[in-house]
Amino acid sequence: MTNVHELILNELANSKACHVDRFPPWYNFSIGAHLFNIHNKTTHTYFEARRIPDTRLHILFVAPPGGEKTFWQEQYLRGEQALLLDSGIDTGWTGTLTEAGFVGTIRFEEGESKTTPGLCMRKQNAIVGIEEFAAVSEAMRAEYAKTLDPALLSALDSGFVYKDLAAGPLEYETHLTLWTGTQPARFDLRGGMGRRFLFIYFIPTVKDWREITEARRRSKNIKYNPIQTDVIRKELPRLIQQLKTIERVEWDLDVYKFYDEMKFLPYEEQLYDRILIGYHVMTGRFDSVLYIKLDDYILTFLKKEAYYRDTIRRGSEFAEVLLILREHGGKMPLFELKDELLAFGKDWQQSAKLLDDLTHIRAIKRTPDNFIELSVQLRENQG
Repeated sequence: MTNVHELILNELANSKACHVDRFPPWYNFSIGAHLFNIHNKTTHTYFEARRIPDTRLHILFVAPPGGEKTFWQEQYLRGEQALLLDSGIDTGWTGTLTEAGFVGTIRFEEGESKTTPGLCMRKQNAIVGIEEFAAVSEAMRAEYAKTLDPALLSALDSGFVYKDLAAGPLEYETHLTLWTGTQPARFDLRGGMGRRFLFIYFIPTVKDWREITEARRRSKNIKYNPIQTDVIRKELPRLIQQLKTIERVEWDLDVYKFYDEMKFLPYEEQLYDRILIGYHVMTGRFDSVLYIKLDDYILTFLKKEAYYRDTIRRGSEFAEVLLILREHGGKMPLFELKDELLAFGKDWQQSAKLLDDLTHIRAIKRTPDNFIELSVQLRENQG
């Protein structure tokens, strides 16, 4: 069977984009998980504890301004070059969205209740890109996400949306897969939102910024390849048809050994299951049995995701400061550090708060001559 994953990476590489092997694979895995989910919801091929599991793989790309969050979504979803255009996969795109805009609402108008369908209802089987999903970003920043709408959590998890409103109940099922992005923040991954997303985490180094700059220059006058893009668009409907041959899903025991070695929590295992399903679907590695196993390639990505989540738990905003200090030998003038943080979307007031917090936890210290330097432990672990 055709390896659609490789076809996509080859076309993106031909466009002279940088980081092709780093970020697009996640979107490919999400596509595979999305397709399998729709297939399984229809055929009831794969069960977990008597239930039909939801295998969607939502993506939250955490990066500073200019960190390629929108760039990769556009390669798949927006414009005539979009890889999923006319591919048999419904898509959508919007700039920003509120909670009500995502799940919908019901209001009284002239004495009658009127339903305003949300994106999850209008794009029930689609992959949708949202440049900045305010409800997700703000809810994940909240310490306990007390104001988070359960309907939003359910839409992203099981797909069943229930919302009791004064004008009447709103209920439906959605298979929408969400791709969105946000700037680094101190997210609380203990809450429900954290376990519903695959995180892509990118704090660019000086080298990364240079590679992005050079790639942008190289890409001028580079058109997308309509022949190769059309091949990808035609292979995706074939892949959808091939999924219909799957009669059962089996798991290699090495998968669980790896999970145990990594000490994944039970709810995190579900996320890594979805990555593996998406990978095997997009590489065409199945016949009547979708046999899930590990190889060196996918192991690299599973470990990357574990690293991303651990870093975000510690504080992705903190990581920006520590990265800059490491690139300057572990010590630099306070005002120079604040100027560097401007490139990450942090003004001086925000930078001051970050530095105060890092000083409080003894990750950094301020010297009498107004320099900021890494703690001794972080210097020793700089590699």
